[in-house]
Amino acid sequence: MPQPHPLAQLPPVEEEGDFYVGYYRQAPPSRARWVQRAVALLGLVACGLALLFAFAQAPSPPARFEASQLETFEGTLELRPHPTLWLASPSPGPAPAWSLLVAPGKHGAEALVAGLNGRAIRLQGRPIRREGGLMIEVEPGTVEPLPGPAATAPARRSLGRIELEGEIVDGKCYLGAMVPGEGKPHRGCAARCISGGAPPLLRVRAENGPAFQVLLMAEDGGPLGPEILPFVAEPVRVKGTLYRQGSRLVLALGGAIERL
Repeated sequence: MPQPHPLAQLPPVEEEGDFYVGYYRQAPPSRARWVQRAVALLGLVACGLALLFAFAQAPSPPARFEASQLETFEGTLELRPHPTLWLASPSPGPAPAWSLLVAPGKHGAEALVAGLNGRAIRLQGRPIRREGGLMIEVEPGTVEPLPGPAATAPARRSLGRIELEGEIVDGKCYLGAMVPGEGKPHRGCAARCISGGAPPLLRVRAENGPAFQVLLMAEDGGPLGPEILPFVAEPVRVKGTLYRQGSRLVLALGGAIERL
């Protein structure tokens, strides 16, 4: 009598589910259902994370740069410490009766308005606004002196020696050319703008009120030099003489800048 083959005595092999070969056009139904559920779950997780990150972001500051809108402005020009236009007819609303001037790019406006200190001028530019502050990016070739005497710019009135804490920012980006335009992520850009002639501002946050801006200048009334660049975008304490000129505040630095 013939003996059974040894393999015939092995237990039958149990199937472990659908077998899928990668080059098949279609996966087995059980595998396809698993993949569909995993993709749907990952999609829901991604949407949830996107919403979480969106709501966790701080709201953008109320800053505007009308980059595509040229407006005409008239007023009296003051060159020190930085080119400022004292507006002849302030626009309605919260805009101040003065505006700092800058050139396109990371440059001050000194070259565009040279030789016109104290003159009445007309120019075209793009307004930059934030926290009630106004800056004009002057369109090259549009500055022209006006006939007749110019109105006198307000005199600076000393408010005495003071100590302030805040952050040194470049006026152009902070006022709206680049949002948020402050903090350490913006440090490199701010340093280049100030080096190019953009007015440096001290952003001061009051304990019981909104932030306000103070224009910084040297003790002789001129612009500050590169000595302030290492302190840009850092919490600092500064000392000097505070002046009020019309509706703006100007601080003449009179001591070492301290990091906080």
